[in-house]
Amino acid sequence: MNHRYLKLTKLRKHELTAAKAKLKKEYGVSEEETYKVAKNSIANITTLQTFCLKTEVVNEEQKETRYYSIN
Repeated sequence: MNHRYLKLTKLRKHELTAAKAKLKKEYGVSEEETYKVAKNSIANITTLQTFCLKTEVVNEEQKETRYYSIN
């Protein structure tokens, strides 16, 4: 059996447990609620055909607006 794989699996489980505890303790949010919000957010972004990000660059002489498209 690959001991390196087992070590990584245990480390990931430990990190996951620590992250769950941090969410509950510091933010007052359960992991189920966090999962639902993340899942819905990702689903909404992936269903958009084009995700546009508007940025404004302000210089002393001009104001410029740029649109970036992420497909």
